[in-house]
Order: sequence, then C-alpha cells, then structure tokens
Amino acid sequence: RTRTTQSTWGPRENMVDFQVWIPRVFAFCCAVAVLSALSRPDYNVPLFGFAFFMWRLNNKDEQFKLTVFMLFTFIIDLAWIIYWGPKWTKEGGVTESAKWEDGVHRFSLALSIINLIIKFFLVGLMFVTSRGNPGAAAKPRTQTASYPGASGLARPSVQQGPYPGSRAL
Repeated sequence: RTRTTQSTWGPRENMVDFQVWIPRVFAFCCAVAVLSALSRPDYNVPLFGFAFFMWRLNNKDEQFKLTVFMLFTFIIDLAWIIYWGPKWTKEGGVTESAKWEDGVHRFSLALSIINLIIKFFLVGLMFVTSRGNPGAAAKPRTQTASYPGASGLARPSVQQGPYPGSRAL
C-alpha cells in the first residue's frame, strides 16, 4: 500500500506503508525458520508467528517492546551462529554415514544466517516505525472521493479492528 504523508518539505506521494510490510516480513521469516528447524530447535518459528499478530494491534508501546525483544533475539541468534557455525562447517571428521547430516547442518546454518540478516534490517525498520507517540494506536486511514464531480475531501474510512475483516467496537 502507499500513502501520502506530510514532511517538512511538503507532501510525499507513494511512501511505502511499513505498518503493512512488517507483518509480511514476519511471515516470510517464520517460513525460513520452519526450514531451519530441520536440524536445530528454532525458537524463531513461534517468535515470528507471535510478532505477526502482535504487530497488527497497532499499539506503539507494544510495538516498541516487541522491537526490543527482537533485538535481544538477534543477539542470541548471532551467538548461536558464532558458536555452532564453525563446528558444523569444519572439514574432516565426517563419516560416510553422517554426510547427509552434514548437508542438513549446512542448510540449516545458511538459513539461520539469512534469517539473521533479515532480522537485523527488520529490527531497524521496526524501531523507526514503532517510535512516535507512545501509547497511541495508529490513526485510522482516510480515503478521498475519486469519482467524477467529487469534492476530494478526505472522509474517515470504516474503523477497522486489529485484524483484517474485523471492525472496531
């Protein structure tokens, strides 16, 4: 989705709405973590699943807490890769019967590194998006009339609930 925002230098057209894209990145990272869990117990699967639903509540305080928690898990993932990476990629010492396991370990390690890189950029994006007016929910979206003869005045759209298809009370 795109939106128009007001900046110091005037309106910016077609700015990407990161509030919409962040849950999509959570879902993608969850899928990568599922594949990574082939050879390691990966806490990223429930983490990204939880973050997917939590982010969509649009509570800035909760989003900031989730951002700090994601930063903490980034550090844990980095420590895991630093510890297990060299052990799973060392040459030699692999018996003929364990070659399949070596391949699974390398695959899992590669996906863990991909997830770590995405999480690094995601934490930065979450921080930028979640700061602002703490405790306030996101403003309701407005839409302008676009039919011929319309005045072009913005009117509030139907108040949406925290999940798609739900309505606010």
